[in-house]
Amino acid sequence: MKKHGFARFLVTLACVLPSFVSHGAEGEFEEPEVKAAFVFNLLKLVEWPAATLAPGAPLRLCHAGLSGDWVFALNRLEGRLAQGHRVHVEQVESEKDTKQCQALVMGYRSVTFHPLKVEYGLLTIGEAGFIDRGGMVGLVTENNRVVMEFNVESLRQAGLRIPAQVLALGRRFKGSFPGVP
Repeated sequence: MKKHGFARFLVTLACVLPSFVSHGAEGEFEEPEVKAAFVFNLLKLVEWPAATLAPGAPLRLCHAGLSGDWVFALNRLEGRLAQGHRVHVEQVESEKDTKQCQALVMGYRSVTFHPLKVEYGLLTIGEAGFIDRGGMVGLVTENNRVVMEFNVESLRQAGLRIPAQVLALGRRFKGSFPGVP
């Protein structure tokens, strides 16, 4: 990704977050809203294999085992544009239901998916410890901030690419990629 693409990511994140984030009674951020904003920005930046995302087709964002707040936040992405594709959000019950999905957000209650298999063209997103179970992106809350973790090996196996500048924002990695220790 060129410098202007990375700058676009940061500007997009800065612009999108305020539309998602609502503050609790004590002025703290609402974690599911912020994580949904991260998911949306990842959808805008991930490069899928050509065969997995047909021109004009919806970008299917699936979820399993999430809390109601997480589901509500993800449902707000319905119909938004990511890479020229309308985002379609849907819940799945089992691994076989993910065959048409481009991204899958998983919560701890999605026990039917463990152990997690890497599927070609399917971006998997979870929470703390997710990359250690084969997931690709972990969204972890630390000190009232959401940080990303990446399993670079799983991303490669799935044929997905995330720009190095975005990967460089990660806090922890499984596998390695050039330019990031």
